[in-house]
Amino acid sequence: MNTTTEWVPAVNQLADAGREAVDHATETARDIYHRAADQAGDALATSKDYVSRNPIPVFLGALAVGAALGYLVMASRRKPTFGERYADEPMAAVRDALLGALAPVTQRVHSGYDVAMDGAGKAMDRMHRFGPGNSFSHRLGRLGNNLKFW
Repeated sequence: MNTTTEWVPAVNQLADAGREAVDHATETARDIYHRAADQAGDALATSKDYVSRNPIPVFLGALAVGAALGYLVMASRRKPTFGERYADEPMAAVRDALLGALAPVTQRVHSGYDVAMDGAGKAMDRMHRFGPGNSFSHRLGRLGNNLKFW
């Protein structure tokens, strides 16, 4: 017996089962869609009926909801106060400009301090070569340690 012919019935059964599952899923989805469309139509008809029977409460409710939403939107767009507009905002702009202008200066001061500390360290190393009992090198060492304030 040929192995190909043995598998053909099993493959056909599997294909039929797949088609049946797809057909069942399609019908279920179609039923759900039709039920949802019917319920939406019923809700629309009910709401139209309610609005036609109670126009004033519906109008007042819509007005209240609109006013509340408008207030929330406008509250988020508040205008700055006189002090904020003419004192706080200009001072913040001046502060930012000064900090931006002073940034290169502070960078140079820091790098100059680093160079000075490096030079002082090298000088101390040379002074220590003259002998451990040298009071001048001891004083320079204390001065170098006191310069580490930055």
